[in-house]
Amino acid sequence: MVRGAVEPTKATDYPGSSVARLLLLAPTSLAARLFPLATTVDLRGLSSFSAFPLASNFAAAQWVLEGQPISVRQDNFSGMPLGPIKKIGLIGALSSELESATGGIAATALGFVLDNAITRGLDAKLVSADPETPEAPAGIRHNVVPIAGATTWRQI
Repeated sequence: MVRGAVEPTKATDYPGSSVARLLLLAPTSLAARLFPLATTVDLRGLSSFSAFPLASNFAAAQWVLEGQPISVRQDNFSGMPLGPIKKIGLIGALSSELESATGGIAATALGFVLDNAITRGLDAKLVSADPETPEAPAGIRHNVVPIAGATTWRQI
């Protein structure tokens, strides 16, 4: 069965964060562990943002004695693009007859299958070296230069 294109989902279509809802569907995924560590930017009403301020080489904070002056840092900021929004999709179906006949086991099994499918889809893209496409974001290893491993062992 093929479904036609529909109006894109908007942030206002969901009560709360749609990313949080997605991660509830795949709680065991690597993405569910990493996304909460990221800076969150509310793009409500926007598909993309072209100039999120990104410091090029802001110096690390320094320890100072009580009562001593704290140095002021200065850096150059450039605009880092955010977006456009990408989405991952998955549909599962369960008839009420099957649910009734299995006493709830079918829903549990389908939930497990959907969790597994979302986890694999999120994590495969997240840790890939794939570039961004119109459908999907770039993987976190995209444009990362590999570091050569050591060729000899040193005993300590």
